[in-house]
Amino acid sequence: TVDRAGSRDDDDDEPEGPGYIKNDDNSYTVTSSNGLQNLFTREWAEASKATITLLAGNYNISSTFGSEDDPFLGTLTGQKGSTTITLQAGSNGLFVQIGKSGSTVGTVENITFNVQTDITNTSTISVPSQGMTATYFYAGTVAGYNCGEITGCTVTGGTIISANKDDNASTSWNYAGGIAGYNGTGGTITDCTVTGCTIT
Repeated sequence: TVDRAGSRDDDDDEPEGPGYIKNDDNSYTVTSSNGLQNLFTREWAEASKATITLLAGNYNISSTFGSEDDPFLGTLTGQKGSTTITLQAGSNGLFVQIGKSGSTVGTVENITFNVQTDITNTSTISVPSQGMTATYFYAGTVAGYNCGEITGCTVTGGTIISANKDDNASTSWNYAGGIAGYNGTGGTITDCTVTGCTIT
């Protein structure tokens, strides 16, 4: 029904915004459950180096973001005990890699991760050497490969977190972990817990 000329139908919803706000200092505040997914999908180049604040609530993720050459170098911070990221089908962990570049260190802090999908091969690196190929697989909830700082995070869920083998490679190295698949040079993981996960 239409209440008066020019008004919207009662069944129509207002158009949804992106679910995040870009602040004057080039930081971001995420305001809705799909806002973080939208932010990284639409503005990865800037957001991956910015400070991102998650308010209390749940945020749904169905992708994995970044790459070995384009890691997360920003700060992603939640409200400890009140901010949850739910990794849904389609996500192989939140980030391929949390990086470090000079004095810039990627940081993830104070977030609970609710894993609702198998996490497999968050990051894969193949290295040719002397006629052979070595393939390295990294699988983790927050990141496959961590050279940054992960602190105050909790991973929950009865999900299997695994790294697969490459039968075509001469050598395969597999790393899997509840927080990060591999903690690289300079990487730190502090005050974090993992419950209810099977890691293979």
